[in-house]
Amino acid sequence: MSQIQTAAPVEVAPDKRRECRKPAEGSVKIAEERYVLVDWSSSGFLAKNYSDGLSKGERQPIEFSVLVDDEIFCFECSAIIVRTAPEEGLVAGAFVLMDEKDRVAVAQHFA
Repeated sequence: MSQIQTAAPVEVAPDKRRECRKPAEGSVKIAEERYVLVDWSSSGFLAKNYSDGLSKGERQPIEFSVLVDDEIFCFECSAIIVRTAPEEGLVAGAFVLMDEKDRVAVAQHFA
């Protein structure tokens, strides 16, 4: 697994996630490209350094890695791409088809 990268602050338009979002130190790998996390919630993520190649609504397998309480928390699942903004360098996804143990761990983190 590659090293965790810290995202510099990014100004983003308000999105439609209703869950608590937390700034993130980590990355998400989508379609063989790794993007730096901006923030995440129990239902998905926002990442930067995106340029092109993904379409809103498509389902992609992902590798998600985030620093939580000084430990790296990693999981693989599928995500539905819910937003692409190449002009802003941003991509957002919603977690789907996640293993139960990972879903429980994520839920406990945001409880």
